[in-house]
Amino acid sequence: MAYDPTADTIREKILDNIETTLRTIIEPAYGSTLTNVVRYIGNDFEVTNYPAVAIVPGLQRNDDSRLALIEHTLPITLLLMVRAQNWRQKIERLTADVRVALLSDYTRGGVALTTRHTGDEVFDSEPSSPLGAAQVNLDVLFRTLYHDPGAAQ
Repeated sequence: MAYDPTADTIREKILDNIETTLRTIIEPAYGSTLTNVVRYIGNDFEVTNYPAVAIVPGLQRNDDSRLALIEHTLPITLLLMVRAQNWRQKIERLTADVRVALLSDYTRGGVALTTRHTGDEVFDSEPSSPLGAAQVNLDVLFRTLYHDPGAAQ
């Protein structure tokens, strides 16, 4: 296959799939309704609608030891935020909803080998604060052709 510079890369397809999947978190199928899903780009980030999640891709690791293939590991951190007096209960429920939604198709629409949930953490807040936050960490493994980041293998 010839490289098509106008096609989305597999990395972009994975990030799009994660964003689309997170937008499906709606009650009653889940315990939460996620109203704000954004891609985190630098410091330009303001949350006005809660619950919210920011998708933060990490430093992608590559292994090109296979003939004509590159195996990639894309770490992704999802920053979850809620605003409620019972924020601890809400953030725990949202964290579970996010894990269930994202692991329902671990191939990210058929372009990844697997999606691994590597952990999550709830951040403590001031007792009087109505804001709660957590992070969910994932590793997405995928392969591309050596000379074509848009061709999944």
